Amino acid sequence: MRTIYLMILSVLSFFILPAFAQKNQAKNYRITLGKVPETAVYTDGHDGKYSVWGASMVKGEDGLYHIFYSRWPKDIGWSWVTDSEIAHAVSVSPYGPWKFKEVVFHRRGKQYWDGWCTHNPTVHKFGNKYYLYYMGNTGDGQIKGRPGKEVLNWTHRNNQRIGVAVADSPNGPWKRYDHPLIDISSDDKAPDCLMVSNPSICETPDGKYLLLYKAVGKKYPLPGGGPVVHMVAFSDSPTGPFKKHSKPVFCFEGERFPVEDPYIWYQDGKYRAIVKRMKNKDRREFSLVQFESVDGLDWKLAEYENVSGLTITWENGKSQKLTHLERPQVYMENSKPLLLLCAADTTDVYKVRHSFNVQIPLRMVAQKTAKQYLIKKQAVASENYQSITHNGAWCWFSDPRAVYYEGKYKRTYAGWIDNYGDVHVGYFDHDTKEIASVVVADNLEIDDHNVPSLYFDDKGYLQVYYNTHMIGSQPLFLLKSNEPESITSFGEVKKLYLNDKKEGSNHCYTNVVSLSAEANRQYLFWRGMDNKPTFSYSDDGGDTWSAGQIYFKTRPKARPYTKVYSKGDDKIHFTFTDGHPRNEPLNSIYYVCYKNGAFYKADGTKTKEIKDLPLTLNDVDIVYQGNKETGKAWNWDIAEDKDGNPIIAFARFPVNTDHIYCLARVEKGGWKKCDLVHSGKWFPQTVTGRKEYEDNYSGGMSIDKENTDILYLSINRDSVFEIEKWTMNKTPGSWKVEAITSGSNKDNVRPFAVKGAQEGNPHQVMWMQNTRYINFGYHEKIRENFWSFEERYQTAIKLDRILPETEEYTKREGILNLMRRVADWQLENPFTGGEWKQDEEILNWVYATFWRGLCALHDVTGEERYVNELLNLGAHHKYGTGDNFFHADRVAIINVWAYLYGLYKQPEMLERSKWVLNAHLYASNYKKGTDVRFADNPRRGEWWSWCDALYMAPTAFASVWEVTGEDAYLDYMNTQWWKTSDYLYSKTDSLYYRDDRFFSQRTENGKKVFWGRGNGWVIGGLTQILDILPSDSPYRPRFIAQYKEMIGKLLSLQTEDGLWTSNLLDKDYLSLGETSATVFNAYALAWGINNGLIDTCFSPQLEKAWSALCGRVMQSGCLGYVQRVAASPTPFGQDDWQMYASGAFLLLGREMTKFYDGKNG
Repeated sequence: MRTIYLMILSVLSFFILPAFAQKNQAKNYRITLGKVPETAVYTDGHDGKYSVWGASMVKGEDGLYHIFYSRWPKDIGWSWVTDSEIAHAVSVSPYGPWKFKEVVFHRRGKQYWDGWCTHNPTVHKFGNKYYLYYMGNTGDGQIKGRPGKEVLNWTHRNNQRIGVAVADSPNGPWKRYDHPLIDISSDDKAPDCLMVSNPSICETPDGKYLLLYKAVGKKYPLPGGGPVVHMVAFSDSPTGPFKKHSKPVFCFEGERFPVEDPYIWYQDGKYRAIVKRMKNKDRREFSLVQFESVDGLDWKLAEYENVSGLTITWENGKSQKLTHLERPQVYMENSKPLLLLCAADTTDVYKVRHSFNVQIPLRMVAQKTAKQYLIKKQAVASENYQSITHNGAWCWFSDPRAVYYEGKYKRTYAGWIDNYGDVHVGYFDHDTKEIASVVVADNLEIDDHNVPSLYFDDKGYLQVYYNTHMIGSQPLFLLKSNEPESITSFGEVKKLYLNDKKEGSNHCYTNVVSLSAEANRQYLFWRGMDNKPTFSYSDDGGDTWSAGQIYFKTRPKARPYTKVYSKGDDKIHFTFTDGHPRNEPLNSIYYVCYKNGAFYKADGTKTKEIKDLPLTLNDVDIVYQGNKETGKAWNWDIAEDKDGNPIIAFARFPVNTDHIYCLARVEKGGWKKCDLVHSGKWFPQTVTGRKEYEDNYSGGMSIDKENTDILYLSINRDSVFEIEKWTMNKTPGSWKVEAITSGSNKDNVRPFAVKGAQEGNPHQVMWMQNTRYINFGYHEKIRENFWSFEERYQTAIKLDRILPETEEYTKREGILNLMRRVADWQLENPFTGGEWKQDEEILNWVYATFWRGLCALHDVTGEERYVNELLNLGAHHKYGTGDNFFHADRVAIINVWAYLYGLYKQPEMLERSKWVLNAHLYASNYKKGTDVRFADNPRRGEWWSWCDALYMAPTAFASVWEVTGEDAYLDYMNTQWWKTSDYLYSKTDSLYYRDDRFFSQRTENGKKVFWGRGNGWVIGGLTQILDILPSDSPYRPRFIAQYKEMIGKLLSLQTEDGLWTSNLLDKDYLSLGETSATVFNAYALAWGINNGLIDTCFSPQLEKAWSALCGRVMQSGCLGYVQRVAASPTPFGQDDWQMYASGAFLLLGREMTKFYDGKNG
């Protein structure tokens, strides 16, 4: 069930705009961070000899600013837990520059509770004295880690306690105590019975002291223990004693370590805290969030919870993405927060952390929007919603992007553009659940501004309008379907050159409507001549069009942005801006309506006949006037309510980091406006070192045109943009808010209420889900400024259909759905390890194995969307391989090019592959003889010297032979396979060693090391070669013999739960079944049964493996429990996935459709 929020808004939430500036006291604050001065960074000043962490600031009677921080020698790595000490630096400004003064706490001997390490200070002035709170420990002093490898000394970690030192001046001397201020609890069931650390303290309104601290218990196995929680204690004195409260705070259900590093203070009737939010959702980044409490015991996320992600902006406007930004400490002046001190670091390619302390300007802004009362229930993450495309984006100025049409079929249609520049149209069938899509324009331009707008005429024929954005004088484009409700048959593309070239030739942003009152005349609107709103009309269904005409003008060179809406009767509603908010500091919102050949303001005042166009600012309503205090604005949507009045949704920006959603309606007396919610800042993922180019890209808003009391909003919740449905209640100014997505790992933006989806339609809204969105496009013009091809958007289009938790995986359609789900998820998540791979790497074996699986999915579905991904991949990379093409991992992609060549017979698809394989055949080292040794072989990468290679390279040679008939490729494959086999295959074990380094290796249990996935690669390669070899091939018998030997052995090693372990002969070593080994083995077994090489008596073992693997496919489609890239057995967990496992799953799925087709008859 979705999360439901009930938001009670003040009756005054609709008001005339000057009320934006009202000065009523508010107790809800939004915290925003400013730009960091170059001087506001401290690294200890000892030529990089120390790592530093966690500074806290106080102003002394000497007029100087004093920071106290942790430091330890950098050459011992991140070993703070044994060697940290607290040091002191000073400055004449809170923003530095800083000068090192002294070490405050030297190591004083392990006999003291804090004798070996002091860390994470927080300094305060209470009364006339200064108090320095910290954590300390003692222990054996052994340094466990090194630079680039963090290893914790658990003795020191678990000996952590909390202390305080007192001084009359921040310059000292400081009096330390020989006993902790906060010690662990003696009860072994207490949440703080193992260790305590990271104190934060503030004075209460009644003169007492509230202290929060981090604690670890012994509920979970030692030495780590856990969970990690935060506890509360009170005292009458800053030096204690403190009385503990037993209930942890900052808790989140199901999370063992939800937050860390709180800093607390009291302001305006509430305790407030800035806290580090941990990686609570898979791979979500750390963030800083705001909590509030009335009594210091019951802490809840603040209404405006988000403080910062991992990116900071420097005073020069450039941004920097950090590895960590934590240990928040707020510096207060005159009882008000002035700046935020944080510990920060970056990580180099050797995983070495480079740390610094930073001081960030902090601004707390009282918020005027409504108070939210939340009623929470179970929510659904966006990853668990249906994708109508795994690769698609749209902007919000071409509409409608999605339409529900019901005729012969009940379908939701949508348009998008992918990250190769292809324009698509697709649909979701409400009855069959089928998803289909076609490319209507190939390689147009990589730019989300080119999303098509869709129009159905009264007979159900579809018209598709699209455009280019950055390419000069290109026309508008129009496609018309040849059959009603069809996306598979279109007429020729019409190129609509509608602009007067004297006025400028750019065409962008298409919007099409028709008016029944004007004999269904179609009006087409776009941004055209002089970058102004332009229109044309057609009276013959789009066959011919009038000359384009500007209908709204502001100043020269300005680019007004337009939203258009009509019910299709006699009116068209428009909302405009002055231009782009990046260029217009006072960007405002305007409105006008067209009816019966004339234009009108909202109150019915006629302003201009159509023959007298263009309109000017005097001819339109000013809905919102941009100003310096309330900010510039941008229009998001427009609609018509049940009374025929317009409604406008827009965002305003007091500052670019604060995007406030607003709604404007026409009521008695004119336009009434309200703030709805502070939605966060921009959603593009700003690249470190760059200024954000589109800092007014809000998450987005859409009005339900069929029920204008409903809005769909994208709002930043807990550091991620989520989609919400807002419904206006009968009580004026009261909204019910339903979270459509919650707890997502990816941003969800640009919602669009599906046109024509009436009440009762199960699918009302679609949106973009961003795996990565740095920028709207890639083109030569903008590439020179910033963006590379690898930085183009990676986004999906989601439909509000929650995926079923399971599929009927013993029936063909259920298997296909499961295959689609795995493929779609993987295509939406192509960044192994969280990072985008450069051109060559996306052709390497990790990806190539998945692309081969995608070929199998296309085999059994025939769906264009999957083969189109392969065609785009090939075209972009010119059907080549990576460099170092003698390496087996580089030639695995040739299997995919051979598959495409087999379908399309286009010579360019195979030319480079043949050149590479010929180089193998005729290279000089081949003539000298094969050397398949791995150890001590400097040329091991040129031969198949490790067993994985037998999946990568031999199949490529066989595949090219299959589509060319050139025997030299098959001969080479056969010869080289058996040279490797003779060296690595253990005939006594019927398994392959990974390479010769493992001949003598044994597990800790004394067993041979035969790697599960390594043998999976081999049996998968054998299967594919046998699938290619004809029955009369002289090479076939020997391959069959080895295949049967290995299958027999593997069947004997299958575990009771149907899986195979990562170390085949030692099930007690990493005993959990591993997915990639299992999926390759099951694929080979299924193929053997389907082709009569394996007796059907082994079918139960196959079905057991298939059932277990299907259970490892998450609702989202992620296939878990996959060992990461390695050369031997290593640990793995539920959330570990890799593209090669998903590719093998698709190969297996193809075989399982055949298997169950046969079994089910």
